[in-house]
Amino acid sequence: MNELDELWILNEAGSCMFNYAVDSKMNPLLFGSFFTAINQFGRQCSDTAIDDITMGENFLMSLYLAPYKTTIVARSTHTRKRKNMNKMLHEISEIFKTQFAPSDILAWNGNLAQFEGFEKLVEYFFNKNEKMVANFKSIF
Repeated sequence: MNELDELWILNEAGSCMFNYAVDSKMNPLLFGSFFTAINQFGRQCSDTAIDDITMGENFLMSLYLAPYKTTIVARSTHTRKRKNMNKMLHEISEIFKTQFAPSDILAWNGNLAQFEGFEKLVEYFFNKNEKMVANFKSIF
């Protein structure tokens, strides 16, 4: 069973660079601003970033990629296993790192087309077709 329902990649300014959803419920632009604001508030209060948030039935888990100055955020239901969700989040971050150099992401100009190949990898990943992910990684 797939542990993730939605995925966002946010830059430090709160712009949503990438969003993939099995069943989208949240506006990616609003979500990026919301999550970044809460994360910055958390850093001011405790000098640490937010690892996870529970909101009703939704559970959000984040992973900060320092060289990219980017946060990957995943959404799931709070009934799913957090350990598996964390594992999937780290696996997606590894796929991201194989596809993009930090300089590519730091110089991002808002062009979402740069993520088209990555979107296909994430789509296959969400569908748990790891063999296809491996094939796509070798192509791109």
